[in-house]
Amino acid sequence: MLYKYRRLIIASGIIAGLWLLFEVWALIVSASPTEVVLSERLLNPSIEHWFGTDDLGRDILSRTAYGARLSFRVSILAWFASLSFGLFLGGIAGYWEGSWLDRTISWCTGALFIIPYMIIIIAALSVLGPGLENAYLVLTFIAWAAPARMTRINVIKIKTQDYIRAAHAMGFSPLSIILKAILPAVIPTVLIASVGILPELIALDAGLSFFGLGVRPPAPSLGKMIVDGLSNLSLAWWIALAPTFALGLICISVNIAARILRNAT
Repeated sequence: MLYKYRRLIIASGIIAGLWLLFEVWALIVSASPTEVVLSERLLNPSIEHWFGTDDLGRDILSRTAYGARLSFRVSILAWFASLSFGLFLGGIAGYWEGSWLDRTISWCTGALFIIPYMIIIIAALSVLGPGLENAYLVLTFIAWAAPARMTRINVIKIKTQDYIRAAHAMGFSPLSIILKAILPAVIPTVLIASVGILPELIALDAGLSFFGLGVRPPAPSLGKMIVDGLSNLSLAWWIALAPTFALGLICISVNIAARILRNAT
């Protein structure tokens, strides 16, 4: 039985281990990620500052640790919220296939697939304003379409099964059937498939910060650190090195976990 779920355990361990790594890293780093020390600005990597300092004298290592932790947290929470939202809407659309509810939800999912994500994000945040909470809401809004579409397809297949017809005959309400009988059978497949969205959310979160639409300064974020590093590349190449490495590590690790899960099906 354990062998059957070996891939799931490995993939879950990769994501949980990555989260734990950044949480512990942020705790053990002694330097403040927001403390400005102008006398130590643009210092080369050394024993005291492993990845050097930026143009305001802030420690790059501590800022990378806190920025990676924040980026991973926001992406995981947005993924979980979008998955839950997509499961619910996809379940409704699939159960009432062909109804106005199905057509409305299908139109919305289709629109989100057609319109580039970055256009939606920039338009939404230009109205809501930049910030961590708004970035989280926007990421959740754009990511629910994929799990909703997959949920709808699976619900249409499952709702004709004998046990669903028996639940109808016993007088259970449609909402009760969806939540207690149909969605539990759909969740494993949709969950495994939707893990592939997580690297996109992580990259989008970094992209928001890159364009100044994510976390507000002075809080550190990987995207903002990278763009600051690129603007000072000729003077201090090390500023962009650590956040770029951390972002690459997150995306590669989550992609590996997603591939393991997809191969498990």
